Amino acid sequence: MKLYESPFQGLNDIIIGVPSRTPVGIMGPAAEGKTILVEEWAFKIASEIGKDVLVINTEKPNSQIYELWELKLQNKYGKDTKIYVEEALSIEDLMKLNGFKIEIRLSQSSEDKKAKKVPILMGVDIEKSPVRKYITEKNVGVVVYDSLTTPFNTVLIGGQQNTPARYEVEEMFFQSIRLLFKGTECAVFTINHVSFNPQKPFLSREDIQLKGGKSILHSHEYVFYVEQARSKYLLNKRTLWIVRHPILREWKHRVELWLDDNGWRELTEEEIAKLKAETKAELKGEDKPETKGDEQSG
Repeated sequence: MKLYESPFQGLNDIIIGVPSRTPVGIMGPAAEGKTILVEEWAFKIASEIGKDVLVINTEKPNSQIYELWELKLQNKYGKDTKIYVEEALSIEDLMKLNGFKIEIRLSQSSEDKKAKKVPILMGVDIEKSPVRKYITEKNVGVVVYDSLTTPFNTVLIGGQQNTPARYEVEEMFFQSIRLLFKGTECAVFTINHVSFNPQKPFLSREDIQLKGGKSILHSHEYVFYVEQARSKYLLNKRTLWIVRHPILREWKHRVELWLDDNGWRELTEEEIAKLKAETKAELKGEDKPETKGDEQSG
């Protein structure tokens, strides 16, 4: 098993790296930059080990975001690393890419008048799966699932509810991951949406739930949460929280990042102090404070 560093030295100082073959989850609300973050992280790893990236796109039909950022990242890192994209807009398509053939059928018991959807495993062929072929034939060393939330939601209801059928298909998926990447040194990332309880609009960070419930969370040894600041001076700023780690306490470690047209970078202590001063002035209704050599960050 190998450890792969992130694009951010501050994060590397905390976690050292993320291991191969182990799903690394990135979660957060919509439009926080999760896809771009994971794409850059994956690109950096692949470029350093002489491999390419495969993205399994489950929610952006015919999206150009991956191709656009492939060009940006090639220019940023000076590497010709490729980003391949496969679409999987249903859970059946997603599992097929991993080598599991499943069917979602309606089942109704004599005790329950309402029909339920049940996943049926029809067969397994990991070696001939499309993802395995990308690894063995197209030099792919990093695989990204963007995202896990959408395909499960297309057939199974219940954002925070762990229905038996949903739990079963999630277990099938992570079993396919274990078999698919066994014996490889591939890095594996998943992107996940979060659930917010409308009855509790002011949840603490610790109360935030991954869509799909605890089975999704517990299937990842490493989970990070992308949080966007709300000040007008901080619209490009993100905080990356370490939510799950084998030895670190949950929600106790973070790094401050900046997202712009050139991708992601880590903020310096001086930049963070300046942004805090601007935010403080904004809350007081004052003009933006002047600083020597003031230039727009990013």
